[in-house]
Amino acid sequence: MFHSQQVTLARANGTKTRADFVSEIALLSDGRANGGFGLWEEGGPDHLSLYHIVAGRVVNRLGPFYEFKARRLFPASEDQFTINFRRAPGQAPAGSVTFFIDGPVSTDGQPLGFTAEGSVHSRSTPIASVTDLIIEPFEYINAPPQTVIVETRRDSDSTALFENVGLVFPDGEAIGFASLSQAEGSGPVEIRYTGGRLHFDDEEFSWGLLRGRTTSKGQARPLPVLLVIADQLDASEPCRIYDIAGWQGRTVQFEAETLITRFTIGER
Repeated sequence: MFHSQQVTLARANGTKTRADFVSEIALLSDGRANGGFGLWEEGGPDHLSLYHIVAGRVVNRLGPFYEFKARRLFPASEDQFTINFRRAPGQAPAGSVTFFIDGPVSTDGQPLGFTAEGSVHSRSTPIASVTDLIIEPFEYINAPPQTVIVETRRDSDSTALFENVGLVFPDGEAIGFASLSQAEGSGPVEIRYTGGRLHFDDEEFSWGLLRGRTTSKGQARPLPVLLVIADQLDASEPCRIYDIAGWQGRTVQFEAETLITRFTIGER
């Protein structure tokens, strides 16, 4: 488990950048794994990378040294990446792990390495008794760029460009963004997620709450935003109803096509 934190990304060419990082991973002794992690390099949404952990193993129990296989969710890629974790050397804080990611994971296509502080929690649970109630799922939200009709309490309806991408972890942390255009002719307002929770009934999504803050430039301070997602019943497409409180000091509502995927550890 790696709570939300800032890390320094080191590339093979010697350049370094700062990034936000968060991760939770569950690993079973038979190699099955579930979890994900997000990296957001300094910059806009095009610097965000989200991953799903699909398998893993302990290479050296004295280390420990873990090796995981991951698939990139955003930007989407069917290729698998190898991610190595090992204890950080030298005077690194207790619980620090060095990550080495093999593959074009950065925006410039170079492998990355970085150090993050995390914790490992072990359980002695027989493989046959492992269920989704023990290994909690995490969710991936994906609403591709689309035009929506925005309703407000004071103004007439208007059209806007909307996009929503994020990972929501079992402990309530989240990484991702929602982007909604302002009045015609101006740029979008970006909301960066700080936490959230999604609720499912009989494995079907019903509602979600996402906390975030608007990004700002210059002297303006980021504003807190609450984004509520509700299932749109009887819809022919995967439509969700969005209510955003705090967007430009108002509450807005609209419908948007949104896929919400729940990842669990499958049966072998």
